[in-house]
Amino acid sequence: MFSDFSQQDGQADTEKLLALPNPPNGIFAVNDRKAVGAIQTLKRAQLAVGKSVGVIGFTNDPIATIIEPNLTTIEEPAFEIGRQSCRLLIKHIKNRSFEAHEIVLPCTLIERDSVGSYEAE
Repeated sequence: MFSDFSQQDGQADTEKLLALPNPPNGIFAVNDRKAVGAIQTLKRAQLAVGKSVGVIGFTNDPIATIIEPNLTTIEEPAFEIGRQSCRLLIKHIKNRSFEAHEIVLPCTLIERDSVGSYEAE
């Protein structure tokens, strides 16, 4: 499913997921704002976030600890991503035949209450 990156898009996407014949028991959002929208929609549907449906975000935005339940998220090294991207861009500008390659940067899973033990439904 494709959409934008806002909290409202997370709400709309989650409504579509819940309307499926077999809705998911977990959501991994592209960023924390979308995950917050997912949590809000799940709560409105009276689903137990972290018990019957898990939600994980990405970025470790400060909003992750404001929403209830607190959002499990992946903290990515934003500064290092920017640094590496600039370094590669400059190399490519200086050398048009610069060969593309993959760089893997470590991320950290920050476990909070939006995932946990799941109840069988």
